[in-house]
Amino acid sequence: MRVSTLIRRGRDGWNAAQESAFQAWLQSDERHRRSYEQWQAHWHAMDAIPAEAVAQLRSRLVRLPA
Repeated sequence: MRVSTLIRRGRDGWNAAQESAFQAWLQSDERHRRSYEQWQAHWHAMDAIPAEAVAQLRSRLVRLPA
């Protein structure tokens, strides 16, 4: 399962067929479930980073010339 699919799952437009396919994937292998739970935990941890910290990190990014 690609990360882009997991992100789309939380947005409008995710339909019943997509959810059914996701649930089938999730249930097809215990490793899928564990990986998804780990991904969710990481995603929620990133959401908890304060906006000020995100801004500070962004300010330190090196901008490459176009």
